[in-house]
Amino acid sequence: MCEGELSPGDREAGWDFSMFFSEILNILLYLSNTSIQEFANAILYDRSYISKWVNDRALPSLSGWQETKENMTKFLDAKLSVNDMEYLSIQYPYIQALVYSDKEQSKAELIADLLEKSYVRTSSRDEIRKNEEQSSAITLTGAEDVVNYLINYLTQNVRDLSDNTTFYYTGNIVRCFNNRLLDNIYINYISPNSIKVKFAINMDFLLNDNHEKLNFINSYFRLISSLPFLDLEIYEAKRNTDNIIRMAQKGKMAGWGFDLINEIPEILFIVENKENVDESHLSLRKFFEEKNPILSLLDNFVEKFTEMDKNLPANTPILYTPRLYLYYGSDELREQMLEDRFINIKEYELWGKIRTILLRPGIPQAKIIITRSSFNDTFARGWIYQSNGGLQLFGDHYKKYMEDLFLLFQRENMIILDDEKILNVRRLPMSVVYGDQTGSYAMQFNQMTPYETRNILYESKNETFTNLIYDWLKAIMNIENENFLK
Repeated sequence: MCEGELSPGDREAGWDFSMFFSEILNILLYLSNTSIQEFANAILYDRSYISKWVNDRALPSLSGWQETKENMTKFLDAKLSVNDMEYLSIQYPYIQALVYSDKEQSKAELIADLLEKSYVRTSSRDEIRKNEEQSSAITLTGAEDVVNYLINYLTQNVRDLSDNTTFYYTGNIVRCFNNRLLDNIYINYISPNSIKVKFAINMDFLLNDNHEKLNFINSYFRLISSLPFLDLEIYEAKRNTDNIIRMAQKGKMAGWGFDLINEIPEILFIVENKENVDESHLSLRKFFEEKNPILSLLDNFVEKFTEMDKNLPANTPILYTPRLYLYYGSDELREQMLEDRFINIKEYELWGKIRTILLRPGIPQAKIIITRSSFNDTFARGWIYQSNGGLQLFGDHYKKYMEDLFLLFQRENMIILDDEKILNVRRLPMSVVYGDQTGSYAMQFNQMTPYETRNILYESKNETFTNLIYDWLKAIMNIENENFLK
C-alpha cells in the first residue's frame, strides 16, 4: 500500500505536509513589511494574541476562525502584490506547488488557501501530540496507519529536540514515502536540530529489480532535499526470516513492526515506558555500530576533496543539477558580489568551499543534466539559487555568471530535460548528484543551517551502491525515452 497512489481523501486524512500556521504568518508579515501591532489593528485583535500566533504558542480560536481568516486575507491581499506571491513561490517549494497547480486562484484565494491549510495542519499536529501524551502504549493495524504514524513521528518530533538525536529503524524507511506523497511534502523548518535516521536496506532486493533500484535512489534523494532535518544514513540489512522491523529513539519510543508486505509493517506496536525504550535503544545502537554505513553525510567535505587524487575517472562523470546555483560562478564573481553586498560573508565562505568540488578534474568532461524550466529561468530572467532560496542576477553579475557557467560546464555536454512536457521529470529530486563510478555524492542545499558543511554533502561509501547511483544518473539521461518513474 505504501508504494501505491494516494486517494484524494488521503490529503484530508493527515497526508498534507504544508507549512505550519506560525511559519506562513511570519512569512506573509515579513514580505508585506507589516508589524505585529499594525496587523493586530487591521484584524481587530489584541497585539498579545498575534504574538502568540507568530511564535507558535497558540492558534486563532476555531469558533471565529472563518471570520478571522477573511479579515487577514483582505488585509494581506491589499498589502501583497502579484510579484510578491511569485517571489514566495521561488523561495518556498510548497507555495510554488499551490501557485503553479492546475487550480486557478486569485491572489486573495491563494492567501486564504495558505492560511487555511496551515491552520488545519497545526490543529492536527496539536491533536496528535495530545493523544500521544495520554497513551503510553499504541498498537496500529494496517499499513496506511503504520506509515502515517511513522511519517508524523519523524516530521513532528524533530521540533521538540534540544539537540541532535538518532532514530534507529531496521527496515527501509524510504518505502514509506511514495511518489504522490513526495509530490506534496515540504516542511520549512528553521532550526539547527536534526534527526539522524539510521535505517537498513536489502541490497539483494534492489540489485535484482532494476525498476525498484531506480525508484529507491530517486525517492531517497527526493527525501533529503524535501526534509533536510532528516539525516538519512543507509546501512545494509542482513535479512532473517522473522519478518520483524525494530525501531527506537533514546528517551522517546521503541517499536516493533510485524507482517511485512513490501517491507511495510501491517502491525506496529509502540511503547514509551523507560525500561523498554532504553533496552531497545541500546540493542539497536549496538546493531548499527557493528556495521559501516553505505551512504552518509560527510563531517567535512572540504577535507575529503582536498585529499582526493587529481586523476580523471575512467568513466564519464555525470552531474545532475536540477537548478543552476550561485556556486557555479567563478572566484572572481564571488569576490565581486561580496564587494557589491549581494551576498554575505557566510555565503561567500560556503561558495568557496563548494568550489573545491567543482574544480575536480572530471567536472569539465561531465555530462550535465538540468531541467528546461530551470535552464530558461536562468537565461531569460537571471534566476539562480543559493543554499536556501533564490537570487536574481542583473547587469555585469549576470553577464559574468553566464561566462563562468560555460567555462565550467561545456555547452555540448548539457542534457536538458523537458519538464514542461514530461510530467514525471518533476518527480526527480532537488538534490545535486554527482557520480563517476569511482565515487558518488549528493549535495542538498535546502538547509536550516546551510553554512555548517556537515549538513550538506552525502557520500556513497560502498562500491555496489556507488554503481547504483551511477545507473540512476544514466537512467535520468534517457528518461524522456525510457521513463522509469511511470
